[in-house]
Amino acid sequence: VWVLLSGEDLVWVVGERPDDRFRVTNKTRKLFQIRLDSEKNLTS
Repeated sequence: VWVLLSGEDLVWVVGERPDDRFRVTNKTRKLFQIRLDSEKNLTS
């Protein structure tokens, strides 16, 4: 299972929706975009 963390906060479990605390809103000042094309390109 792939997860994205910010410090110790869980942001996203890949394949599920992101945590609402990390949603982009009109108050968002910085954005970090991640693109995951295919699991076949990932190594363990």
